[in-house]
Order: sequence, then structure tokens, then C-alpha cells
Amino acid sequence: MFSYSSYFSSWLGHCLDNKVVYGAERPGQPKPNPDMPSTPRGPSVPSHVVDQWCAHMRSKGVKRVLCLLSDPELSFYSDPLLPQLAAHFETSAPPGGTLPKGERVLRIEPHAEDALVTTVACLKAAVAAQEPVVVFCSTGQARTGMVLSFWLHHAYALSIAAAVRNQKSEHPFSSSSSYCIKNLLSHAKWLRN
Repeated sequence: MFSYSSYFSSWLGHCLDNKVVYGAERPGQPKPNPDMPSTPRGPSVPSHVVDQWCAHMRSKGVKRVLCLLSDPELSFYSDPLLPQLAAHFETSAPPGGTLPKGERVLRIEPHAEDALVTTVACLKAAVAAQEPVVVFCSTGQARTGMVLSFWLHHAYALSIAAAVRNQKSEHPFSSSSSYCIKNLLSHAKWLRN
């Protein structure tokens, strides 16, 4: 049986010192490959592998999930992924309260018009609640790297270059670049405020 524990203990890295925003690859993607930042279609990922990924994330204290998979990537699973994630993360309410359904597991379509706004809102909510959130795309390299770099730039007022350097020190397989972040920001300058 495949085990995530040894792999994620080094890859599940946080942004700076907040220990709330983390990055990883999707359930069923065992190790990132810097020579292959996209995911070839393989056999469907069985539910027990998703369960194992969720159990590992929860064992590390993760309370929220931000999924950056596209519609075609969601079809990589033998059972629908989002309900499986919800079964693991939506069931635990914060102390003294409850969250509306959908607050702990959020999927953002990578090319959605409001993707950056929704991403910022999700990460701000996780930080405000001090509930660790894992951001993941298929390989944990491109989209995840861009979101983590963008978050460092946005939340900590780091220069784009410094945000990318910091993020890559935590996630060495990331394909995030200053050019990608600058391109994102050129389309959403108002997010810097």
C-alpha cells in the first residue's frame, strides 16, 4: 500500500512563518517531477488513495482544502473527488461554532474570472481562523506554486521576486516564476490593496 507520510513530511511546506498556508499535489500524484509539470492521464485514482491523502493532511493539522484542479483533472478519480474531500474536512466544525457547507473544501476553476479574488478570500479566512489550509493542483508545481507565491506577495508585501524565492525554498519542485506572478497581477492590480 502506498504511503504518503514520508513524502509529505518534507513537501508539505508552509509560507513564511504563518504555518497556515501549505501546498501539495493532488491525491494520487505520488511525487512531483520537475521535468513533467503537467499530469498525464493514468488509471483512475481509487477512493482509498484519496482517503489516505486526506488522513495524512488531517494528521498534519490541515483543516481546509483549496483545490485548483480543472474539470478534466477532476475526472482522474474513480469516485467524484470533491464529495470525498468534503467527507473528510467538512465534518469538523471549529471550536464554538460551525462553518457553512463549502467553507472547508473549496474548488477554484483555474481560469475562472474570479479565481484570484476567491483565492485571496479563502486564504484570508483560513489565516483569520488559524485553520491550516492546503492548496493543491495536479502536480503541486505550477498552479500551487503561483498561488503560494502570490499569497506571499499579497499577505506579506514581499516583492514578487522575493515571494517566488521564498516559495521555491519551501517547494523546490515549483515551477512558479516572477513572470507568472507579474502576469497575474497585471490582470488584477487592485488585489494588491
